[in-house]
Amino acid sequence: MRNKSEKAALGLATNMCRDAIGNVITGNELRSLGYLKALVRTLEALSVKVEAGNDVRAEMTLDLKIKRILVQLDVEHGKAPFCGDQVAESIKKYASVGYTLSEIIEGPDTDLKHVDELLKSAT
Repeated sequence: MRNKSEKAALGLATNMCRDAIGNVITGNELRSLGYLKALVRTLEALSVKVEAGNDVRAEMTLDLKIKRILVQLDVEHGKAPFCGDQVAESIKKYASVGYTLSEIIEGPDTDLKHVDELLKSAT
């Protein structure tokens, strides 16, 4: 990764994966689809930027696409608000086959400062 936009997109994608898996484990499968949809769009946008190299226009386009993805993710959240009705049961179900929230939440720290800047400017 060469610049902050690429690092932010990768960090965002990593966290979207964690959020999607976490929502599945807590019984919110429908909500996880919003994260997966946003994840695919983020990776597609990152791929275009990486192929373009150090092109400033490509970096600006990546930033803009990430802003749009984050706005759309907010819309997706409205369609599928978090439901806590089956959290305990679902967590037990997935833990019985070896999937736990602690595995997902733990991980290398990512530089999300640029993502925070994008979030602020998108609202």
